[in-house]
Amino acid sequence: MRPAGLEPATCGLEDRRSIQLSYERSTGWFVGAAGFEPTTYCSQSSRATGLRYAPNVFNIPPHGPRQGSPRYLRDMNGPTPEQLAADKRTLRVIWLSISMGVVILCAIMTFLLRSGSGGSLADNSLIFGLNAVINVVALITGFSIQKKLDATVPTLESYADAIALIRTRCIISIAAVEASAMFAAIAMFLTGEFLNLAFVIPFFAFAWLFFPSEARFAYWFAGTELED
Repeated sequence: MRPAGLEPATCGLEDRRSIQLSYERSTGWFVGAAGFEPTTYCSQSSRATGLRYAPNVFNIPPHGPRQGSPRYLRDMNGPTPEQLAADKRTLRVIWLSISMGVVILCAIMTFLLRSGSGGSLADNSLIFGLNAVINVVALITGFSIQKKLDATVPTLESYADAIALIRTRCIISIAAVEASAMFAAIAMFLTGEFLNLAFVIPFFAFAWLFFPSEARFAYWFAGTELED
C-alpha cells in the first residue's frame, strides 16, 4: 500500500508494501524513502547508506571536463609516467644536440678566421644584409610553428599523436632557426667580420625560450599556463 501524499495511493497485487517516493523540494528533502533501505539526506555531510540506485551527483564535476584540456586526458587515456619521462628525455637530447651543433660550428669558424683563413669576400655589406634577412625569416618561421603547435596539441585524440606532433614540430622549428645561425657563422668566416655572429644570438634566445621543459609539457598536456 503506497501512502497518500503528492502521488495517489495504490495497492499491490499481493498486498505488499512499496517504497514511498518523496518529491518534496525543501532544503531537507530525502534521496531515498523508508522501506527496505534507511532514509538518507542529500547533504554531503549527512549519513548515507551502502545501497546506491543512482549515480552520486557529488562525484560529478559541476561544469564537466575543462574545455581547454586535451581530449585524450579528459578520457583518462594519458601516458604512463615512464613513457612520458622517456619522451621528454628524447626531445631534450635532440634539442640540446642541435644547439651544441651551432656552438661547435661557431667555434670552428672563429678558430679558422683567427688563424688567418677566411675573409675572402670583398662585398661584405651584401652578405651582412642577406644574413639579416635570413635570420628574420627563420625566426618568424620558428615562432609560427611553435604557436601553431600550442594550439593543435589540445585538440588531438591520443597521446601518441600528441607526442609525435610535438617532436616533429619542435625539431622543424629549431632546425629552421639553426640554419640561420649556421649561415651567420659561415658569413663571419667568409667576410672576416665578427659582427655577423650577432645573428647567432637570436638562435640561443629561441632555443632557451622554447626549450621542452617541464613547464612546456605541462602547458601542452595539462592546459596550464606557462610559468614566468
